[in-house]
Amino acid sequence: KGRVMVDLTGGFGVDSFFLSKRFREVHYCERNTDLATIAAHNFERLGAQNIHVHEGDGVDLLEAIAIDHDIDWIYLDPSRRGQGGRRVFRLSDYEPPVAELLPRLFTCSPRILLKTAPMLDLTEGINQLGNVREIHIAGMYNEVKALDPECIVSFSPSAYSFSFFNYCQDWPEWVDRGVVDILSPQLYRRDEQGLGVYNSLLNSNFG
Repeated sequence: KGRVMVDLTGGFGVDSFFLSKRFREVHYCERNTDLATIAAHNFERLGAQNIHVHEGDGVDLLEAIAIDHDIDWIYLDPSRRGQGGRRVFRLSDYEPPVAELLPRLFTCSPRILLKTAPMLDLTEGINQLGNVREIHIAGMYNEVKALDPECIVSFSPSAYSFSFFNYCQDWPEWVDRGVVDILSPQLYRRDEQGLGVYNSLLNSNFG
């Protein structure tokens, strides 16, 4: 979270939208005219008034934005598809080529958040980036099960409907899709109230 964040690889704007809840000002950058138009329309309909849409090359736009703004974070979710749509896993094959751009990026902000391919070689990636502070690994159900079929995947989300919009938790959908083994919704209520409310919430979602 912070004041100003720049999303260099805007796409449909999903990441920019949810990041806008954590930043005072978000700059969405996208070189594809159609995607930028769709994203701008969606931001308006969603009431995301703190997102500014920019069309063009992300790094060029970043440098222009940095002239008038102190940028807290730069976010990138680069394309991980090569020629013919094949998946690529090396940072040097990403588009944009993140490792090559780092010197330009760090002149604009001290912090960069980068989303990578699940199969990225961590050691190689750390060596190429050279300025890694934290790594967060997020795996989906099938990926976790592939590593350990006996592993039990459980979630403990908020039980309330607002958790979908505030926390991006669509836990009824997780159950319908079969991507969780055990679900234990959180409900912090007094003992005399908790059981009834808990059962009501579960019945409203699962019948």
